[in-house]
Amino acid sequence: MTKTAERVWFSDGRVVVNSADILYLWEDSYEVRSYDVDFNGVAKCESLCQFMQESAWHHAEHLGVGYAQLVGKGLMWVLSRLSVTLARAPRWGETVRLRTWMSGRDRLFCYRDFRFVDQDECVLGAATTVWFAVDQRSRRPQRTDSYLSVEPQTNERAGEGRAPAIPAVQVRDHERPCRVGYGDLDTNGHVSNATYVGWLLDGLPLAHHQAAVLRSLEIEYLAEAFGDEALSVVCEEVADSALLHAVIREGEGVALCRARTSWLSASAGT
Repeated sequence: MTKTAERVWFSDGRVVVNSADILYLWEDSYEVRSYDVDFNGVAKCESLCQFMQESAWHHAEHLGVGYAQLVGKGLMWVLSRLSVTLARAPRWGETVRLRTWMSGRDRLFCYRDFRFVDQDECVLGAATTVWFAVDQRSRRPQRTDSYLSVEPQTNERAGEGRAPAIPAVQVRDHERPCRVGYGDLDTNGHVSNATYVGWLLDGLPLAHHQAAVLRSLEIEYLAEAFGDEALSVVCEEVADSALLHAVIREGEGVALCRARTSWLSASAGT
């Protein structure tokens, strides 16, 4: 956490003066541990999403709209959309700094961006996210002005603007059944957003991960999944370096999420 900084410089040229009480740019450091990496010794995308979840929680708590504050109002945060791009994944033992900030809000949605940098300030990756708050009982979205009093101090985005809607999987080139277990659930009692990312990547053959390196992932979260539900993770190969994914509740044919990934040949290096 950047506690001592008085000013924050954003690349859009805006300078934000942090007050004694509010930090508009939040920073955490994470060491990439053995359980965060894959067989190549680089951080899994699921692990990076867990880092982002943790930093989003830290900053939201600081701004007065974290888990504890919203629960007290009968509300909870829901992630609607996530887009991650990677220049390279950090390696086992590496310490990365993760910076996050509010990049905007409208009537229903809050926008939060992230940037991973290494010890030399080289950008490793970036992410944009879209969130909204729902009533815990009705699951109905709430207006942002009903719970959020802090205004974003910059409209800088860590990535490009909203990408086109993600198409449905038409051909199941790969399919893997899964059942929601104890370790998949978060404090809201449903499957965590990072777990979906892990499921999507686990749905690909090991040979794919041996031959290719993830470069981008976009995911739209469409519905909740709860304990002991039977699901299917499906994937369609739409191009050599591009895939479409979905998690399906088979009994109803409902897509809980849709995703799109792009890949680089592993021979090009990480």
